[in-house]
Amino acid sequence: MLFLAIFFAAVISQLTSGLWIVHVGFIPSAWFIVGCYVLSGIWALFCVREIPRPTNNDTAVRFFSLENIKSFFKLFRKRRDVGRRNLVLLMLCGGFTFLTTVGIDGVKSLYILKSPLCWSPTLVGYYYAFQAFVHGVGSVIGIPLFGSCFKELNVARVGMITIILASIILAFSNNTWMVFVGKCAMS
Repeated sequence: MLFLAIFFAAVISQLTSGLWIVHVGFIPSAWFIVGCYVLSGIWALFCVREIPRPTNNDTAVRFFSLENIKSFFKLFRKRRDVGRRNLVLLMLCGGFTFLTTVGIDGVKSLYILKSPLCWSPTLVGYYYAFQAFVHGVGSVIGIPLFGSCFKELNVARVGMITIILASIILAFSNNTWMVFVGKCAMS
């Protein structure tokens, strides 16, 4: 249910973002987004109860504590059957994926705003709404469908290949329809 709410919020926010920019400008739109983040942060801090976890020790650890940092480094020092190398590689791959994911949206926005596409802010909003829709449908339908046929690692590989194909299609797109087809290749 939470995923469905996030999915609809992402689609609706992206669908209306271009209209917001056209009608009220960038600054009020940015302040609205900041306000939404602040409200969700306040809600998360004060209204969401923490689920109690079973713990080995009964000592309470403060939020800003050196114990948190120490436990992070203990994660890497702990002896494992498989070895620490896999954990470090997983962390590096996760960080690299995060950096490229964050960076690609800025590049996509700049690409679709320049020639030959020259999109309006409204069309950019529609594109990002379509992207959120494709990601949502792919997550709800695609992952379980591929998960029933393939191992988890192969599902991840299929996901990586579709992202690469969508990026290649976007790189060679010179018409609006090609950009949207490239996003469909990602689902």
